[in-house]
Amino acid sequence: MLGHGNRLRGTLHGRLQQCGRCRCQSDGGGGRSDGRSGRNFLSPATLRLLQALQTRTMQEAEVREMLAPELARWRPGQATQILSDLKAAGKPEVALDVLRAMRAARVAVNVFHYIAGMSACSRTNQWTTALGLLHDLMHHDAGAMNSIAFNNGITACEKGGQWQCALHLLKQMALQAVVPNTVSYSAGISACSKVGQWLIALYLLSEMSRKGISRNAITYNAAISACEKGGQWQVALLLLAEMSAQSVPKTNVTYNASISASEKAGQWRVALHLLGQMARTGVRKDSVTFSASISACEKGIRWQLALDLLEAWRRIRFCGI
Repeated sequence: MLGHGNRLRGTLHGRLQQCGRCRCQSDGGGGRSDGRSGRNFLSPATLRLLQALQTRTMQEAEVREMLAPELARWRPGQATQILSDLKAAGKPEVALDVLRAMRAARVAVNVFHYIAGMSACSRTNQWTTALGLLHDLMHHDAGAMNSIAFNNGITACEKGGQWQCALHLLKQMALQAVVPNTVSYSAGISACSKVGQWLIALYLLSEMSRKGISRNAITYNAAISACEKGGQWQVALLLLAEMSAQSVPKTNVTYNASISASEKAGQWRVALHLLGQMARTGVRKDSVTFSASISACEKGIRWQLALDLLEAWRRIRFCGI
């Protein structure tokens, strides 16, 4: 929470200074002072809101009341910037309140505002709200639907553990003539991964190949994690080999999921082989890596190896070796 507060103060302080300079330049240079003069100009009500948020939490009703007098004068780019600032500053719930205030006041809301709102939903695990925003956008401005809007909706469902909703949105993209991309499929695979739907995750991965959509480390990591949760250690290793064949770099997450899959199957030799690969390729090892590797050795009744790994982790953790 303290980190969020510091980010909020830093982000908004910069914006307030920027907007203050803009207002001085506008007022002093004979420019317009009606809230429409510059890209960075913020109305007095908006400035009060941002200043208030630096010191306290506000309820949705307070946000609406503070913004109500001047919402009608907001320009689209100004609203987009405010929503983005609030999300980046660790206040996604306030960004949603601002978006709701705009809609309640019948202020023109465009696709960028909806995207900012859905992105905020992902941060606060409000997948139902994200779906509502996506549905509204689809209903009011279907022509504005794009992959970014859908991706934010799929990601919100993924973070909310709603894998079926995520897959439904992937299908909806085709119906809306929106082409899914790597982010779309990666979020869908990740949603399946969280509930161990490894077969569907693999189907999506193969569909990407058929459609010529590139697969990156995030995509493969999600698929391997799905296999790990589904007890499919051999499939996880096949995906690991496929990453090498496709020149996709392996990460700490890649190896941790693969080692965990091997550990669950009691494959201690495989787990140690993967641990050795991490050392040879310079991939960072962490507590998850060692915990899974030690557990694999314990299941294989390799007590000395388990103790050796525990000592190695102790040296790395406390001595920086």
